[in-house]
Amino acid sequence: MLEEKPDIVHFSGHGEGQTGLVLVGQNGEPKPATSEALSGLFKLFPEIKCVVLNACYAEAQAKAIVKHIDYVIGMKQSVRDDATIIFATGFYDGLGYDKSIDVAFELGCNAIQFELASFSSTTRSRKLIPVDLEKVEPLPEHLIPVLL
Repeated sequence: MLEEKPDIVHFSGHGEGQTGLVLVGQNGEPKPATSEALSGLFKLFPEIKCVVLNACYAEAQAKAIVKHIDYVIGMKQSVRDDATIIFATGFYDGLGYDKSIDVAFELGCNAIQFELASFSSTTRSRKLIPVDLEKVEPLPEHLIPVLL
């Protein structure tokens, strides 16, 4: 972060809730990055506009980081890999087309709804399926990222 001076920091990996995000230590072994350590790190880089924690159970870390960074996105619960990829694609597409972080976040969430709600995971080819909008169930809570 010192060298690159990013506007956005994106972590994609594993989270362990209160224990922290799982990084790899110098010895190659998993090492947690605690909420306190991450909060202290991002306090030193207030020019960063957004932090994306694309990891399971990262809400605790997101709440710690948002004390110093205006926008932090984290997952409340366990989340499927395909949902994180789809969210990131929609989010960065929005930013790439000069949308605000708020709108890009909504585009990421909407991308999850389109992709996961439209096609069966057992179906290899896509096909049009008529949908009764009154019977559509909302996206499960654990698949919805939170923007703090």
